[in-house]
Amino acid sequence: MGLCKYCLQPAGLFRWQHRACAERRQQALSKINSALAEVLNDKTSADELWGHLEFTASDGFINKQELQSLVKAALVAAVKRASADHLLSQEEDNRFGELCQAFDFSANELGSSAQTLFKAQVLRGLNEGEIAEVDLESGVLLKPDEQAVWEFGDTRYLTTQTHVQYVGGSQGVSVRLAKGLYYRASAFHGEPIRAEEMTEVGIGALVVTTSGLIFDSPGNSYSPGMASRWPFKKIIAVHRFSNAIEVLSEVGHKRPAIFQVDDPHFAVNLLVATYTM
Repeated sequence: MGLCKYCLQPAGLFRWQHRACAERRQQALSKINSALAEVLNDKTSADELWGHLEFTASDGFINKQELQSLVKAALVAAVKRASADHLLSQEEDNRFGELCQAFDFSANELGSSAQTLFKAQVLRGLNEGEIAEVDLESGVLLKPDEQAVWEFGDTRYLTTQTHVQYVGGSQGVSVRLAKGLYYRASAFHGEPIRAEEMTEVGIGALVVTTSGLIFDSPGNSYSPGMASRWPFKKIIAVHRFSNAIEVLSEVGHKRPAIFQVDDPHFAVNLLVATYTM
């Protein structure tokens, strides 16, 4: 006779759970998910919420480890939803800290959510005229009156190049008219066809500063290093794509500079906030 995996009481021949126990667990899961649906905006104190969740979990055959996994997933989802809709507020940031403390979570356990909150803090600071201290890992040297705002590592820098191909051309032809006498028809190139191609300039660090953008790509045994600067006063427009940002400026013969960064949405917001600070 098998034992119920929830209450550990006899469940009958070849049975591993009571129907009532399974329904009780499902109801507990529904209550927990409902309580966590608006966890960042809930006015219930973090300690009171955790107590309610613990009681519900215990009554529904949900152990502490499973409960923490449910809470962690809810926190990550809440931060993701909020950051996609708007800049996280100070109240939401404070609430997140209270919940992490009450639920005994560290920033490392929450992965990208902690980074999202830090980015929100940086943007709020810029809107208030404050710049967080940044330790640059690249070899970028700043001007005396210039401050680093953010550094995007492992950034791929791309631009466009125009290639010209002539279609319908001729090399000319020589015709022998008599011994020692030849006539050569003229050659012509034909119609030029221009095509834009994306080319990689380098891979390195993209640094946002109070003066503009700096890209630094260290050299190696196969190619020399390179660095370029785009002052804000030379930048005309910034466009966001799913995996990159495009900077249009008066630098580099007005060719677009495309940077594949890890968070294009944040990168554009950061540039706008820094420029308007």
